[in-house]
Amino acid sequence: GVLYSKDGKTLYIYPSGKTDESFAIPHGVEIVGGYAFCGNDYLMSVSIPSSVKQLREYAFEILPQMRVLYIPAGVEKVERDIVSPEVTVYCAAESKPDGWSDEWSNDCQVIWGYGGN
Repeated sequence: GVLYSKDGKTLYIYPSGKTDESFAIPHGVEIVGGYAFCGNDYLMSVSIPSSVKQLREYAFEILPQMRVLYIPAGVEKVERDIVSPEVTVYCAAESKPDGWSDEWSNDCQVIWGYGGN
C-alpha cells in the first residue's frame, strides 16, 4: 500500500504498480516526499488537501496518464520538477510563492490564481 511516516504527516511512496486511476491524499499529510508518485502508469489525478505544505522533488514526475494537477493555497515549499512537462498545473496562489524552486514546474503550463471547484 501507500507508505506514510509513523505520524502520518509525510507520504513517502505511492506504489508504481497500484492500478487506481485517482488518489486523494489524506487530510493531515503535510509533506509529499520526493519521487512519491513517480513512475505510476495508471494515475490520472491526485487530490492534494489543504494540509499539504511541501511538495518534494519529482513528486508527480513520469505519470503518463496525468494531464492536470491542482495545487491548493498554503503549499509553502515546492522543490524542482514536481511534474512532467505535459501536465497543466492550476495553482491557487496568485504567483509563485517565495518558497518554491525556480525550477519547480519543469516548463509545464501553469495557471495562477485558480479558484477551482
